[in-house]
Amino acid sequence: MIVQDIIHDTRDGNQLRYVIERTTNPVATVVFLNGSFFNYHQWDLLVSRVSRKARSTGMLVDLLLMDYRGFSTARPLVTPFSFDTIKGDVVEILDRETVTSPIILVGASLGSLLGLALLADQPRRFSTLVAYGFAAPVGDLVRHVRGIFVETRNHLARNPAYLASRQGRLDAAIIKPVARALWDIFVIEHSRTPDSVKARGFTDAYGSFILKYMAGTPVSTIDAFLDHFTGDSSMEKFDATPLTEDVLAKVAIFQGEDDLVTPFPLVDRFSRDHGIRLKSFTKKGHTDYMLDGPICDAMAGAILEGRE
Repeated sequence: MIVQDIIHDTRDGNQLRYVIERTTNPVATVVFLNGSFFNYHQWDLLVSRVSRKARSTGMLVDLLLMDYRGFSTARPLVTPFSFDTIKGDVVEILDRETVTSPIILVGASLGSLLGLALLADQPRRFSTLVAYGFAAPVGDLVRHVRGIFVETRNHLARNPAYLASRQGRLDAAIIKPVARALWDIFVIEHSRTPDSVKARGFTDAYGSFILKYMAGTPVSTIDAFLDHFTGDSSMEKFDATPLTEDVLAKVAIFQGEDDLVTPFPLVDRFSRDHGIRLKSFTKKGHTDYMLDGPICDAMAGAILEGRE
């Protein structure tokens, strides 16, 4: 296997970082689409389980993990962040790498919505979408997620340390206000984390945990991301994504029943309305795919389904 870690200059003058693991004669290429804010290390556990399962069955698969433009060690954005541009970036990287094998999309949160849009745009190019924390393109869910982004932006705008760091990159000195916003909003307000954990309050240890997934990202990229996803037009248009039965038949959803970011009842209703396969997990939330072995094993099985 050949592993390449690449900084890519996009056609419009931005940069993104991606890693590609290539084999000879793969049966498929698995493309991982990130959730909001975090870099591709959010997929470390799932990648290990996919690789292990593929090896156990003698399969050869290529793996492509990519950060969104302007994140991680890429240079700061030179144009505004947008959903359409990151969708184009996925296609640009696949073309650059001349990927011809069947393409399996794996997405979490924002990445699940991105994967669905790619399926709708090019249904012949992408074979399946496996999603966790599914951002269903329906008005109630989209408005709910937009509201969380508004909370995050407002929280950061009230923090003098964050405001003073806007020309820097996220490191051990700068991560605290960002990690604190994620703790207050995503852990305290929008998770069913046990009260005993919440009662400990924010700690530097949580900041160190978050830094693993955000290290090096320019603070200006976080601003640009939030500017886009708190805009009225950017989020509201997603419930108009054209979906056909053929596209939806390619989707498999994995969802925590305690997910309060992309709420389980809304995702469950969407899957039932459209006949989409959904596997739910009790007492699991929006980001459990990052650290939960059984969830990753179940997703790995769906990713490689029919490839043995």
